[in-house]
Amino acid sequence: MTHNRYVGILLNASVYDRLSRGRSTGHEQIAFYEEAAAAHGLTLCYLKLSNLKPGRPKLPVPALVRQGGRYARRVVETPAVIHNRSIHLDSRSRIRLEALSREGTEIFNLHTRYDKLMLHRILEQSPDIRPHLPLTEPARPEVLQRLMREYPALIVKPSNGSVGQGIMLLSITEQGKWRWKYRSAKTGAWRTQHLTGAQLPGELIRRLRKRSFLVQYFLPLAKFQRCPFDIRVSVQKNESGLWQTTGMVAKVARTGAFLTNVAQGGKVATMDQVFADHPGWNGTEIQERISRLSVQIAEFMDARLTGLADLGLDMGIMEDGHLIFIEANGRDQRYSFGEAGMREVWKAVYRNPMGYARFLKDGYKTP
Repeated sequence: MTHNRYVGILLNASVYDRLSRGRSTGHEQIAFYEEAAAAHGLTLCYLKLSNLKPGRPKLPVPALVRQGGRYARRVVETPAVIHNRSIHLDSRSRIRLEALSREGTEIFNLHTRYDKLMLHRILEQSPDIRPHLPLTEPARPEVLQRLMREYPALIVKPSNGSVGQGIMLLSITEQGKWRWKYRSAKTGAWRTQHLTGAQLPGELIRRLRKRSFLVQYFLPLAKFQRCPFDIRVSVQKNESGLWQTTGMVAKVARTGAFLTNVAQGGKVATMDQVFADHPGWNGTEIQERISRLSVQIAEFMDARLTGLADLGLDMGIMEDGHLIFIEANGRDQRYSFGEAGMREVWKAVYRNPMGYARFLKDGYKTP
């Protein structure tokens, strides 16, 4: 058994298995972790949750450790510090992570998926953050019909989802008729169904009953090259244990679409490109406001949730420059920075978690 000198990176089983076979790990840039760890004097091992056993924190566990140009299976003592990059939605996995945390293993981010309505309810407790929150309610049929009398367009999204999957749009046409835009459950293709008055389609009602959704009014986001965009903000704890904004990148909907998610066909743009498209904006001032609000949101969440350290926040900008918080992602999809050609920022969003791991490993507590 190897002495407990490692910091762990917790991966989903599929990513772990690909790494063990020398195959591509997709968007997870393992080389960036290694480079960042070396900069902070850390040695990494890679874990999957099924190999971690609550109640036996000092016993050896299987892990992957870099040896030369490959990753070999080794048995190591459970690392005292683990950076969670996995997504586990089942209650059994969440219970296992919480048990490990209670036994003294420092796990950040402890959970990587949060209920969006729950987060909204937390953040609306802050008088400073509340003006930046869109109206958000549970998407029950009677709620939708009430809001359809007040707003010309509504976004209906899963309360526990990511990368734009399952999002639907209710909007009124120039002829004053409502339409529902959604993806087919069978083919994944976009479909549009016109409503009879304000009567909700049966399929929409079935979806709302099958899964928890929330509804927000459709945000009139500012546009980049005539397409709506929002900003992905990486906000992380650093080597001093303090929250900081590491980088920002714009996510732009494709022509004629309403989703900005890159996974749903959107593209990316740098902030400089966005501000060049809006010569009337003060780009420096807007970025400073985004950074301050992002850190404020992260700190407010951190005081009420366990194990936060690495978040991807989606922020909207209105044409008048007002900022709107859209949602928080506990497992930031960092590749947007790479696709925007922002390689140094891309590396930095891997480097900061390793700095925070160093902070934890040295035994300090976050101020």
